[in-house]
Amino acid sequence: MAEELDREPEVTQIGRRSEFYREIVPTSIWGGVRPGYIEAIAVTTKTNAIEAMINGKTVVEHTEEICLKLTPQQTKSLIRWLLNHLKHYETLFGKTKTSEEVEMSSHPSEDIPYSRIDKILNDL
Repeated sequence: MAEELDREPEVTQIGRRSEFYREIVPTSIWGGVRPGYIEAIAVTTKTNAIEAMINGKTVVEHTEEICLKLTPQQTKSLIRWLLNHLKHYETLFGKTKTSEEVEMSSHPSEDIPYSRIDKILNDL
């Protein structure tokens, strides 16, 4: 009887894909720090070719696709996961080239430069 009480209960895990699941390729990530979590909003950007053809004007459409609200602990886990996969990707396909030509006025001065990300990847 005591042995039965000491035993861990059996756990059955079931996985499924949400009916709202879809794949996106974000153009940018926006968000910031909020009380208790870090918010990341994936945005896609596209131009409307039909509007350009018919009316001769360029229309750029920005769509908020998803908002992730991560605790600081979840954020650290995601960063670790991303860095490990980026390191593996660069091992397979070569160094990822980025552009430092980002408008600095739209970002806080504490932004991590790409050169620091490269150093972190090299230290893994």
